Amino acid sequence: MEDIIKYFRYAMLFPVILSFFIAIIFIPFLYNGYYGITYGNNGYSLNFGFVWPTPNFTRITSPFGRRNSPTKGASSYHQGIDIAASQGSNVLAIMSGTVIFAGWSGSGGYMIIIEHDKNFDSRYCHLGERLLVTKGQKVYAGQIIATVGPKYVSNGKLNGATTGVHLHLGIRKDGEFINPLQFYNL
Repeated sequence: MEDIIKYFRYAMLFPVILSFFIAIIFIPFLYNGYYGITYGNNGYSLNFGFVWPTPNFTRITSPFGRRNSPTKGASSYHQGIDIAASQGSNVLAIMSGTVIFAGWSGSGGYMIIIEHDKNFDSRYCHLGERLLVTKGQKVYAGQIIATVGPKYVSNGKLNGATTGVHLHLGIRKDGEFINPLQFYNL
């Protein structure tokens, strides 16, 4: 009879230990914004801890790399991807980090740059004029940082070198632009 009582005591500890493991070890691993798997606001399961920046919009209108320049001021080597999205749609931070630039940037129009570590940053271009973050602000993966901007901004000028409404996402690692799509399973 004593053996049965000991068994039930240990059996009752199992849910407590399991809850501790889930709450303290497993969940932070999933949501650390860099090494684990992150589930963004859009419900997509993504590799490498990257959140897709435009919930419900995944169509790439201009891929990374060589291309014919679509407009004056645009590079023939595209340093990111263009994602078709509706004007006013939310733009999410792809990873946690610190905003190092938020403002007007010429060919990028209204732009935000987030530094994720010393040698890694993400850039979001052609945003709405009302940016939701400021320089020096800490942001988390999946946080709404801006909205997709219009083709023309309030002063009547183009929102950077653009032919239409979209989000340009650029990622730099060790000072070089890399293809953002290598971090996603779309």
